[in-house]
Amino acid sequence: MTKSVNIFIMSLFILTPLCSSAGNGPTHAVTVDNVRIIPVDNEVKVSFTIRIDKKAVQSNYALTLTPVLVNETNRVELRPLVVQGRRARIAAERKGMSARKHSSNFTPIYSSNGKEVLYLGEVQYEAWMEGAQLMLQKYKEGCCNIDDLPSALLANHVSVIPAPLITETTTAPSLPVDNRSTGDKLAEVHAFLYNEDKPDDIPGRQNSAIIHFAVSQSHTIDLQYMGNKFTLDDLTSVINTISTSKDSRIERIEIVGYASPEGSLALNIQLALQRAVSLKNYLIAYSRVKDNAFVLTNGSENWDGLHEMVADSDMPEKAKILHIIDHTPIWDAKAQVGRLGQLMRLNQGDPYRYMLKNFFPKLRNATCVKIYYKNL
Repeated sequence: MTKSVNIFIMSLFILTPLCSSAGNGPTHAVTVDNVRIIPVDNEVKVSFTIRIDKKAVQSNYALTLTPVLVNETNRVELRPLVVQGRRARIAAERKGMSARKHSSNFTPIYSSNGKEVLYLGEVQYEAWMEGAQLMLQKYKEGCCNIDDLPSALLANHVSVIPAPLITETTTAPSLPVDNRSTGDKLAEVHAFLYNEDKPDDIPGRQNSAIIHFAVSQSHTIDLQYMGNKFTLDDLTSVINTISTSKDSRIERIEIVGYASPEGSLALNIQLALQRAVSLKNYLIAYSRVKDNAFVLTNGSENWDGLHEMVADSDMPEKAKILHIIDHTPIWDAKAQVGRLGQLMRLNQGDPYRYMLKNFFPKLRNATCVKIYYKNL
């Protein structure tokens, strides 16, 4: 008997800080959310966002965080994330390795205080992983000691929606009755997927499938850039699963291309459209969907996205920046003044440089806003 796996469902998606400081030792406060576990091509792919406090570890300490899939009798470690203080990083570079040899056989991801990291890891799928827990194993090490910390729970129970079983016998296996279509099952865990006949059936969802581009890039998608490969694997897996099912079909895919506000408006309009086209071409090449299923929109410069990021931040000059975005036209030909120029001149350009580094890379994207399916 052979079984293939379509998707994991988790009972826990957002976590509060996993660690807290104690005594006079190093602090190690980190926060995890957006936990996702998805099987693709017989591999289990794990992703989550981890936010590292600005004082998570002291200079001569390192904090190692290792996701672990575990049940009562089995366990497997994924790629570890190591948060290093400045002196600990220098010492590790001199020694060429951590004081404790990592048992996961993966090269660690290295980061530092005050960072936000998109964690991506994968392991070979095994049958025992159905019903397992996803834990975060932690330990800290300094110049002379290694201390294990309590593990944190990321997903309490990992369940699996199996694909139809293929068996050599003529007797059909006894399976629980589930009348939901393939599309309906996938829509429960993929925010970008909508039932054509009931588009508002799941309230409060947010469109989330975003492909990022480096500055001025539009014709090719860098799979290693900002988690693009994981997102594209997720998209193509969902599209192909629905396309090959007997109870659902893809109706249309809406894509909006965006550019960050930097540079000329004319160039940004071209970049935004080409980014939408590049995502469409990728999905056509790697999934079972035809050209006429796509609806492309040129979102041009993503000022709405910048407004939202600034409003949610605690950056200096926040109120003045929002006022410029809200009340200054993108370009006033008569006055020969524009929104971008005012932002660049505000406070000698310091706020603009901050946004250029922290916000603009996330605004250069092609966003797969919605995938609509129909039940047959």
